Amino acid sequence: MCEQWSGKKWYCYGTSMTDNRGDIKSGYYSGFLAEMAGLEEHNFGKGGSGVVPSIHGQDSIKSRVMTLEDGKAEADLITVEIIPNDMAAPLGAVTDWEDDTFCGNVNQMLAYLQENTKAAIAVLIATRSRYNYQNKEEQYTPNSEFVQERLVWEEAVETICRMHGIPCWNGAAEGGLGYYRMGKDNEYVQDQIHLTAKGGKVLAQYYWGKLQNLYPVK
Repeated sequence: MCEQWSGKKWYCYGTSMTDNRGDIKSGYYSGFLAEMAGLEEHNFGKGGSGVVPSIHGQDSIKSRVMTLEDGKAEADLITVEIIPNDMAAPLGAVTDWEDDTFCGNVNQMLAYLQENTKAAIAVLIATRSRYNYQNKEEQYTPNSEFVQERLVWEEAVETICRMHGIPCWNGAAEGGLGYYRMGKDNEYVQDQIHLTAKGGKVLAQYYWGKLQNLYPVK
């Protein structure tokens, strides 16, 4: 157990990779991470969601992050998991604050969390898709066009986080679940992207390693 986080309140936001509701789960890492660290988990992940409201509607990751009505003012740790559903939006520049670009909304969210909470904050990137969900024959190998574009988005997130002084934990790049491990069968991934319990535990262990070097701010 990560002693500095034992009993602390964790508010987590993100996509289906974070959402752990229901009998058939799409997100597994959060439960394992909460157990490893002794955190009190408050999960606000939502399947299919993203950060750009013009694409993802009123109930987006951004709208869930940029409110205090859910109690996050009392949070000790806040994580925001992004990218899987965001690449239909314009990327934008890392310095912009526009409502219609991915980068603009990420900048807004991170500023809001720092201004309105005393929580430690981290941005999470989970594992990548292994194939196009509409066409399984379109495999997302490391040298594919999709992965090369995805790397640009990941680099933008990492840069924005550095600008704001917030850690970015990139499980896609560092978590040990690359294409040739995930692509061969369903041991770690249940479909094109969603992890199994075993895959979720691997990702959680990566985040746990990072969390042990982060301490509560308040």
